Amino acid sequence: MLFLFIITEYLIALELQLHPVITLVALTLGSGGLSVLATNFISRFTWGTYPDIMTAQILYFALGDIASLDVDYLTVYKGMLSDELVKKVKQEDKDLFVWTVNSEGSIREVLQYDIKGIITDYPLRVREIMGRGNE
Repeated sequence: MLFLFIITEYLIALELQLHPVITLVALTLGSGGLSVLATNFISRFTWGTYPDIMTAQILYFALGDIASLDVDYLTVYKGMLSDELVKKVKQEDKDLFVWTVNSEGSIREVLQYDIKGIITDYPLRVREIMGRGNE
């Protein structure tokens, strides 16, 4: 899967400037397997031309029901992870990724939750802890 990370402070700038980029990537590579992650809320309207592009919200801190955001999956800071969040995200039929998980203890802790995946600077360490070695 190809991930596009979008970090912007201004939603209007995102809407106006990013659509041509997504269009070019989708036309060049195809939109299947393309995932757009953003620090600001992105409406599905932006990607309406390419409905198979997945969208995600990157969250460091949040108040309220983040599981109901209009995105395909959530990527949350490790400190936000809880049984309650996992349950709510599953009820909304979304996937949950956790970042940035680097220490052995943190990796083991996060792997106890029913999440889709983790974001780490040390993928080989994660594989080793998961018992997958050099797969």
